[in-house]
Amino acid sequence: MPTPINPIAGAIRLVAGSAAFAALLFAAAGTLAWPAAWAYLATITAVMAVYGLVIVRLHPELIEERRHPPADAKPWDKPFIVIVGMVGMTFSLGSRPALAAAVALCLVLARRTALEDRTLRAELNGYDEYARRVRFRLVPGVW
Repeated sequence: MPTPINPIAGAIRLVAGSAAFAALLFAAAGTLAWPAAWAYLATITAVMAVYGLVIVRLHPELIEERRHPPADAKPWDKPFIVIVGMVGMTFSLGSRPALAAAVALCLVLARRTALEDRTLRAELNGYDEYARRVRFRLVPGVW
């Protein structure tokens, strides 16, 4: 049976997480005068708040499931979870260093896809046959 969700604790985590992220973001920029970052923070915080409210009401068991990663999660997969979200952020913030980071992160994502494909071929019955029929993983007609 899932642990009951405490909405106040969830709200505190959201505010604390957003504040910590804002502190890191603006500290790295060396200024608070970054309108794109303020817009990004407002958007991502609002999306997370709405997501949290909807999930808590409709699927509270999903929140409990996401609190604990699966025991059979591959060790190489964990760092990629944080990296896949960072790619979108770099474009949203509109900085040239962020663009360079996005390119690097896309290469990392390609590596993750190759590792995941190898794992699925080895561990999921029928996936090898599926992969022979569906050749492209990320970019249709390319890879």
